[in-house]
Amino acid sequence: MKPNSESRSYTVAKSSQLPAALYTAELTRALDAAAISAGMPGFKLMLRAGHVAFDRLMHQWPDVHSLSILCGTGNNGGDGFVMAALAQQQGIQVQVVCVSRLDDFAVQLRGEARQAYDWMCDQGVECHRYRLGMNLQGR
Repeated sequence: MKPNSESRSYTVAKSSQLPAALYTAELTRALDAAAISAGMPGFKLMLRAGHVAFDRLMHQWPDVHSLSILCGTGNNGGDGFVMAALAQQQGIQVQVVCVSRLDDFAVQLRGEARQAYDWMCDQGVECHRYRLGMNLQGR
């Protein structure tokens, strides 16, 4: 991976199945902030990110039957909740594992991550607290 100084993105070797450019966390936050300040709701951005990630996953592994998705309390966790809900809608068995230092995971969620969690739960997906040695069921 080598940096591209003009866009602060990283170019990945052509043999990789990842997109051609990966953006730094700093640049991604700036792009999100610009979209939100232009009127795009933050939750809509999260839905888009989750849809794109789920589409890439299905492109890469079209025969997947079960997924284990580990989610933290931040917005990346929110993207994972969106992916889990989309997988559930497609009939894929989903195991969502919530990773947190505190016992009550849901109360730690804020903003768009909480909206995504609630949406995922409305789709019938349950979140299980991470336990050391637990079996991840995704295949």
